[in-house]
Amino acid sequence: MQQRVAGVILVVSAILVIAIITGLGDWEKPANLSRDGDSVVKPVNTWHDAPPYAGFTCTPSSGAAPLTILCNASASWGGYSSIDTYGWDFGDGSQLQGADATIEHTYTSPGTYRILLFVHEPGGLGSTANQDIVVFGNAAPIR
Repeated sequence: MQQRVAGVILVVSAILVIAIITGLGDWEKPANLSRDGDSVVKPVNTWHDAPPYAGFTCTPSSGAAPLTILCNASASWGGYSSIDTYGWDFGDGSQLQGADATIEHTYTSPGTYRILLFVHEPGGLGSTANQDIVVFGNAAPIR
C-alpha cells in the first residue's frame, strides 16, 4: 500500500513539474551557458516579456520659487535588458529625453507640478513613474 501511494505521489509530482515548466512563458532552453573558467556561472536568460521598472526621487519635493530640484532615477532597472532612454516631463511644459538617470530642473512659478518619468529599453518595452513637486510663491518681506 505504501509503495502504491508513493508511486501516485511521484506521478502527480512529475505532472506538476511539467505543468510549471511549460507555463513559464517565452523562455529558451538553457543550451547556452555562460562559463567562467571551468565552472558554469548561469544560463543565458532570454525571457523577452519582462518590462523595465521606473523608479525615481526628486529632492527637495517642495520649496519657494525659484526651486531647483535634483531627480535621480537610479532606482529604475531594465527588466531583462538595460534602460536606453529616460524621458522626463516636469509638468511645467518642460521635457527632456536622454540616457542620463540624474537630472536637474528649476521651477520659476508657484504651483503643484507632477513629474513623469518614462523609461524605455532597447526592445521597446517601457514603464512610467510620477512624483509631485510643490513650489511656493515668494513670501512678502517682514517689516
